[in-house]
Amino acid sequence: MQRKTTKNFRSIIFRGLDTILINISFLIAYYLKFDKAFLIGDEWYNNVFILFNLSWFLLISTYLKPYNSNRLTRSFLRTFIQGCSIGLLHAAIFSTLLLIFKIQNQSREQLLLSYIIFCGLNITIKSFVLFIIRWLRERKGVDSKKYAIIGQGKLSEEINEFYKNHKEFGYNFNGYLNTSSHNSKNFKDYILKNEIDVIYICLPYILHSDVDKLVDIAYELNVDVKLVMDFRGFITRGLHLQYHDYIPVLDVDVKPLSNFGEVFIKRSFDIIFSLCVIIFGAPVYLFTALATKFSSNGPILYKQERVGKWGKPFHIYKFRSMFIDAEEKGPALSKGDKDPRITPWGRFMRKTRLDEIPQFFNVLKGDMAIVGPRPERQFFIDQIVERSPQYNKLKTVKPGITSIGQVLYGYAENVDEMIQRLRYDLLYLDNATLSTDIWLIFKTVEVMVLGKGK
Repeated sequence: MQRKTTKNFRSIIFRGLDTILINISFLIAYYLKFDKAFLIGDEWYNNVFILFNLSWFLLISTYLKPYNSNRLTRSFLRTFIQGCSIGLLHAAIFSTLLLIFKIQNQSREQLLLSYIIFCGLNITIKSFVLFIIRWLRERKGVDSKKYAIIGQGKLSEEINEFYKNHKEFGYNFNGYLNTSSHNSKNFKDYILKNEIDVIYICLPYILHSDVDKLVDIAYELNVDVKLVMDFRGFITRGLHLQYHDYIPVLDVDVKPLSNFGEVFIKRSFDIIFSLCVIIFGAPVYLFTALATKFSSNGPILYKQERVGKWGKPFHIYKFRSMFIDAEEKGPALSKGDKDPRITPWGRFMRKTRLDEIPQFFNVLKGDMAIVGPRPERQFFIDQIVERSPQYNKLKTVKPGITSIGQVLYGYAENVDEMIQRLRYDLLYLDNATLSTDIWLIFKTVEVMVLGKGK
């Protein structure tokens, strides 16, 4: 079976595209700086142009990370970061070669302009291509892949649900392979007949003795294999693979953010970021406050008791998005856009997350962090813990204004959805780092700007 090699083909295309763009950027910058077109016979600048391209080929031949990303990890934010990183790395290599060959007459303004133009073109074109590819996959089924799952159960159902919710990745479910069909002939026939691209093997539902045999067959047929294991029942921060001689051992870190340096860096970042938002975002605060005041009767701010780190209660502040006396019959979760308790202006605030911005004052007080699990009320926590004791793990860190659950899932309308969102928030404990916080802040801004909040 000869499977499609779109990944390698796409990598070659993008490297070729970037090669063209880096040269076009150099030529445009030269014209803008010197008000004339670049000519091959233009004295000493020929050497600059040659080294410029030599640096580029050294870069794309050694730094392959931007061109090896798969469709699941490719995103608009990653495209932006990779575009900037390619430009910076090329500048570093090029500067080194200029020093080695002692070329000092080039214009710094022209080179800086070259990189600005390149990064702009690179990010714009690749973002557009990514948008078109995702649109074609979701709407037209172009560039799709077929996957099958070995082992039917809750974990395999969640894999299916993931791809149903993310059609832009272009993965189409072909079926389950039950344990009785694991002999070599049946397995090969199934893959060849259905032109399977990816096989998911859910280890909880298959004997480990069968895994090697299935992997060998998939390797022979050039089919991707993904082994799926569910460690969510005991993960609190992360797993670290260690080897005791040849025995693989998973070391579980059960103390998230316990290091003094980590705590200090995160708290310092929270304070500085909150102060910047409050100071520079004052016009937004004022506009939102006035719109809340004049759009419906009631106070501008809404105060409610929530449970924080180690179960300590605190009062959270939000711009009021509901009519007054919305919970006169007792605690109740929002029913989404159709909830009659939400004001028209409140619906807009929830979509854009503007109702959450007073919580930056909670961050300054020390009750919350910028990024952390969603804080809940004790009334709902009791119900969640009864069905999912894992929730107690979230109490080991401060709750946050935004979180993985808020970005990827959104507001929960019932306890079942709160438990589903909980699974996302547990992931934060695996990666409670400053870089993760910054990534989630970017994703939150994306939700706010595009109004994608649920």
